[in-house]
Amino acid sequence: MLQQLLLLLVVVVVVMLMIMMMMLMMALRCDCAAGVSYQCDKVDLKVDEGAARCARCTQRVYFNEEKKAIGRSWHARCFSCCQFSTSY
Repeated sequence: MLQQLLLLLVVVVVVMLMIMMMMLMMALRCDCAAGVSYQCDKVDLKVDEGAARCARCTQRVYFNEEKKAIGRSWHARCFSCCQFSTSY
């Protein structure tokens, strides 16, 4: 009698797990049971799109090395006084 009850309990648990998996697949709109797999669309990422270019050397100027003057971005090493040739 005890073995029959344990077997019944196992069957009930398995059926409940199958129902939960089916509900999850429906919620995710996944056809995994049919063997269909979905692929994510490729995302086109442009690296360093927002980094400005140095007015002198035209290389990328990142935030930690940027000097702004005359409405332009400069590297600290590229920005110097045109009259006295000193860096700032």
